[in-house]
Amino acid sequence: MVDLNYLKMSKPQKFAYNCGKFFKALPGRIGGGFVKLGRAIAGFFKAFGLSVADLFTTFKNGDWKTRLSYLIMGSGSMARGQWGRGLLFFLFQTVFNLYMVNFGMAYLSKLGTLGTVATEKVGRKTVYGDNSFLILLYGVLTLFFVLAFIYTWRVNIKQNKIAQQIEASGKKLKSTKEDLQSLMDSQFHKTLLALPTLGVFVFTILPIFFMILVAFTNFDYNHQPPAKLFTWVGFENFKQLLSSGSASYGDTFRQVLFWTLVWAFFATFLNYFLGMFVAIMIARSWS
Repeated sequence: MVDLNYLKMSKPQKFAYNCGKFFKALPGRIGGGFVKLGRAIAGFFKAFGLSVADLFTTFKNGDWKTRLSYLIMGSGSMARGQWGRGLLFFLFQTVFNLYMVNFGMAYLSKLGTLGTVATEKVGRKTVYGDNSFLILLYGVLTLFFVLAFIYTWRVNIKQNKIAQQIEASGKKLKSTKEDLQSLMDSQFHKTLLALPTLGVFVFTILPIFFMILVAFTNFDYNHQPPAKLFTWVGFENFKQLLSSGSASYGDTFRQVLFWTLVWAFFATFLNYFLGMFVAIMIARSWS
């Protein structure tokens, strides 16, 4: 349809035409979305494979400084005179090792069961056992910390690879002073975003991920730590939620979900069109 014919339409006709055009293109857009998702997943695994291959190639072609950084983060940078970034990498690895030995491994080892030792009352004394809630929380935190360590370790290797190439070309590496100046100049955006990014992770991403995992446990009124343990139940909660019968919540869930969707649709629909109607009436009254 040419633009001239569209302009000749009335407002209801334009609305009907746009709705029809939208729903007609909807299957193609959904299919295109799945295609893009598949390409993104394939691209991720391809990039992952290239990254792993690059690690082996870097180790094979690297000097002793680069190879040593595989074991001790920051050692290669410090050996090249870049003490600032080298000490930061080394400090991060030290904190990670201390965290894992003194705290993280204890919770990570219990993440599969969420605890096995229940709280008991011996005489008048309460002997506390495992706390499933804390095991899940700190276990998830430890997993994220491990991912952060792997990413930082990879950056450490990449930095040594680049530094080795710069040295081979005869150029001078950045000093600690120049690194600090770049954090206040060309890399100032990273300095500004470091603390907000950490806050978003701690107060948004981690709680959301934690609550998603809680949905796969039997955490309820009868399994509340520290008095009681709870454990993983897989998709049992979702099966009970979606199934029908007197012993399930499926019927109630479907009714609540239906009315929630209906309310969301009509609330948005009426707010938009009634708002447009009121705005048109006001505009006409002033004209």
